[in-house]
Amino acid sequence: MLKKLKAWHLAAFFGVVYLFSGFLSLNQFGISYDEEIQRYNNGLYNYNYITGENKESLINGNEKYHGPVFEVALILVEKAFKLTDKKDIYFARHLVNFLVFFLSLVVMFFLGRGIFKDDKWALFAALAYGLSPRFFAEAFYNSKDIIFLAFVVFSLYTLLRFVNKPNLKWAIIHAMVTGIMIDVRIIGVFMPIVTLCLMLYRHILADSTTKDFGKAIGYTAASLLLLIGVVIAFWPILWEGPIHHLREALIEMSHYHWLGGIKYLGEIYPENKLPWHYLPVWILLTLPVSILLLVFIGSALLVTKLFSFRKEVFKKYEFDFLALSLFIGPLVLIITNKSIVYDGWRHVYFVYAPMVLVATRAIIWLWDVISKAISKERQQVALIVLFVIVLAGPLFSLIRYHPHQYVYFNLVATSLFSPLEENFEMDYWGLSYKDGLEYILNNNEGSVDLIVEHSPGYDNQFMFEKAKRNRLRYVGNYYKTGTYYLVDYRSSTTLEPKIKSEFVRKFEVAGGAFLWLYKTIDSIPVKQVVYNEVHDFENQENSVIDPSAPSGQKVDKVGPGKIYGYTLRKTVDSTYTNSIFRMRVRAKFKSAALEPNISYVFSVQREDENIYWHGRWLGGIFDGSNEWIDWSFAYDLKDIEIKAGDEWTLYLMSGEDADVFQDDLEISFLTYDKESLPIDKKELNYNREF
Repeated sequence: MLKKLKAWHLAAFFGVVYLFSGFLSLNQFGISYDEEIQRYNNGLYNYNYITGENKESLINGNEKYHGPVFEVALILVEKAFKLTDKKDIYFARHLVNFLVFFLSLVVMFFLGRGIFKDDKWALFAALAYGLSPRFFAEAFYNSKDIIFLAFVVFSLYTLLRFVNKPNLKWAIIHAMVTGIMIDVRIIGVFMPIVTLCLMLYRHILADSTTKDFGKAIGYTAASLLLLIGVVIAFWPILWEGPIHHLREALIEMSHYHWLGGIKYLGEIYPENKLPWHYLPVWILLTLPVSILLLVFIGSALLVTKLFSFRKEVFKKYEFDFLALSLFIGPLVLIITNKSIVYDGWRHVYFVYAPMVLVATRAIIWLWDVISKAISKERQQVALIVLFVIVLAGPLFSLIRYHPHQYVYFNLVATSLFSPLEENFEMDYWGLSYKDGLEYILNNNEGSVDLIVEHSPGYDNQFMFEKAKRNRLRYVGNYYKTGTYYLVDYRSSTTLEPKIKSEFVRKFEVAGGAFLWLYKTIDSIPVKQVVYNEVHDFENQENSVIDPSAPSGQKVDKVGPGKIYGYTLRKTVDSTYTNSIFRMRVRAKFKSAALEPNISYVFSVQREDENIYWHGRWLGGIFDGSNEWIDWSFAYDLKDIEIKAGDEWTLYLMSGEDADVFQDDLEISFLTYDKESLPIDKKELNYNREF
């Protein structure tokens, strides 16, 4: 039976199981920090630019230099299937994301077959690629780094076919794939250089005829020219000036500015002060040990071969040397250039494909040694045992951590650095907030008040049905005793709640905790209410009639033709003098748009100087249902003191892309002593800020 079983049969079986496992896991992963930003500021902004609905939002946006092609594709999926509920939108996003990664798994098999000329080693490459726990998890929600990794695999495969058989067909395919890869992440510009160098090397070394050499270079030149066109065609901001914006994108890539603190080996580092070993250590601690050992063995073997300086060796291991350089080269460049990296090694995930190829060369070498020491009758069993020894660990970890593979650390990490949460960022994606929300919903009836430390705590409500998420009432930091408090302690070395509260439970796996749940035991002692005002807009100038209004028949409207909604402006009297205060806003909203570009703006003016300005984006609360939504937020002004004579203003501002209505607006200002504030200066809110 074993003799009749072919490697490609096992590969097909593995592929079916992997695909089925992915489908079963679609609803088990939450929404990350980046997804909503990528979807809105990248995908929708680029889509609106392409359709001509709104060009300025992209031109002035801060995501214009982040590759847009995949995000726009996800928006097109939304539009094609007319998805409006965010649960459906994120289900679709995760499905498409996973399918692209799965396709790269299939292509990895064929890439391995093309390089190693044997299906069993192609199968090993695919298994090593697909069984790494972190990559399985991130295949669902990481629409930047994982998709870029997938396109690196696609590009390497088309490169292999192109250099092996230079013709117009593969010149076009390689150009299309590589161009789209660059439009996923600008760092992909290395591949055209690799293509040109490899083609020159192949034909010089092979002593090809002038005619063959000329054809190969001609096709390569045509491919590179087409690639440039593809890059520009699928990156809208380049339409404004390709040379200028491409240069700016490259500059931003090399030194991307990120303000968050990074926890590493128990310390918090600024993004530009990370130790040189940050990336190597993260790689060493988050990949399966067996794969790492093979990478070390393969690297040592290839370096030894490289220094033989023999022509036949270069020919035999051509793609192995390329894989080694694509693995080590980017790490060396990032470390020596001191480029900004954070969130582990996700920015260099693309080196994992070359690492797998190096590891595959290592296991081929090991098998050559083992097979010579045993009889042919035992070789098939021995080969299966070798595969099991290398891959059983990754498979076991993938199952053990499910569905929290995004916090996977290997045996070296858990042995040396436990408890892991005291040394490293655990859930820097924020996915575990879904677990916390699910626990709260399952253990409470009716509405629940809660505070969340970071934005995924708000975004992850959309992984639940409307009936469930409508039970969650986010109260900012305007809370009362018994309010739930979810915190992930990102960028923090002190695992203590900032709010007076009692511990409920923590969420952990394999010795590492990644989310904590508390209940507040004391609200912030308020000194006095200095201002409270409620508006139902019945007697308000410029209000509009709406029969569905929550109270009365008139509501406030912003949208096309009306940028500003109701504006409230008050001068501070002596009651405020030298006080710190908290503002709380509650209102009901309605819009047929999925995510209108709408914000509350609050400012404080002192004479002719604007001493404080704060924008709170509201678009994320809408689901396109055109039903009234009850929403509130609160925040503290802790770093400035309001003085008598200051003027504060609050108003609703629209980007003019959709009608939005508000009703029953209530604004309150409460003063309190600095000493009575039991929370850190950091705001506890879930909304975007300008």
